[in-house]
Amino acid sequence: MKVILSSLLFLASVASALVLDTPSGWKSGQEVTEHWQIQRGDPAAFNLELRSSNNQNNNWDVANNVRTANDEVTFRLPKVPAGRYVLRAVNTNNNNQVYAESSQFNIAQ
Repeated sequence: MKVILSSLLFLASVASALVLDTPSGWKSGQEVTEHWQIQRGDPAAFNLELRSSNNQNNNWDVANNVRTANDEVTFRLPKVPAGRYVLRAVNTNNNNQVYAESSQFNIAQ
């Protein structure tokens, strides 16, 4: 019984995760606002990273030490080529630990 309860608690913690909204209508260099939904157990803060879908090596830190409880953050997009991108919420000390990733979206010039 304890094993089942532990397994259920583990699955519940995995299922609870920060969810980034998928942006739309963004333009390179524009000031934008990203929103998200929080779940119990989410980290207190994260960094927001913009990542090119065409070139996995093109990453831009767009907001650092974002307070999760704020539900949104406003920042200026870097000057990036038009294309498909994703936003990633990552650990403030380890950007390889990804808490959430948006669906792909377009950024225009």
